Amino acid sequence: MQKPTTAKGRPTGSGSPRKPPDRSPRVLGLSVGLAVLLGILVLGGVGAVVGITVSRAATAAQLTDGLKRADYYAGKGEFEEALKILNTLSIDNPKVKAALDDVLAKLNALLFED
Repeated sequence: MQKPTTAKGRPTGSGSPRKPPDRSPRVLGLSVGLAVLLGILVLGGVGAVVGITVSRAATAAQLTDGLKRADYYAGKGEFEEALKILNTLSIDNPKVKAALDDVLAKLNALLFED
């Protein structure tokens, strides 16, 4: 005898119980997502470190170049140009302060010589 069917063609009655859905793809997807996020964070951190290092190197190069140019101009008697260059550098740097003092002393000696 045939089992009665529902309107959708599935048999009614007791059959084998359904298995719960397998959760392993979900766990795998979560692991992959976390690994990707961690990778992005690590790359961002490395990029930030490289950026800061390059920025510091550029700043040190600018400082060295500025001091050399200011010294060159002061040696040629172009004190105003030397002061313009030194005024673009950080006054908090002791080397810049010393160079400013030197140029100002030379300029004052030139202006107020008897």
